Amino acid sequence: MHDNVWYQSIAHKEMLLRQWERTLLDGIEATGTGSRAAARLAEGQEFLEFLRLEMPALLEKWRQRADAGGGSSGPSRSLGRMTGPTSDG
Repeated sequence: MHDNVWYQSIAHKEMLLRQWERTLLDGIEATGTGSRAAARLAEGQEFLEFLRLEMPALLEKWRQRADAGGGSSGPSRSLGRMTGPTSDG
């Protein structure tokens, strides 16, 4: 695996996130802005927009951590502490 492969992979996803956002906005327009489907699509679009806007800062934080030697310490133990619908079993 190449150095920084995960960083590079995520860093190049902005265009994809924008495409997904546009697709969801098209769906909102097609379903009508007052529908339940449009509300679900809007939530998805807002989430993708949030990811896209926050990603540069997250990538910079990771780059700083990696430059300080903290980005290659082996498997992360934090994955076991994930919360949300998928971890509730």
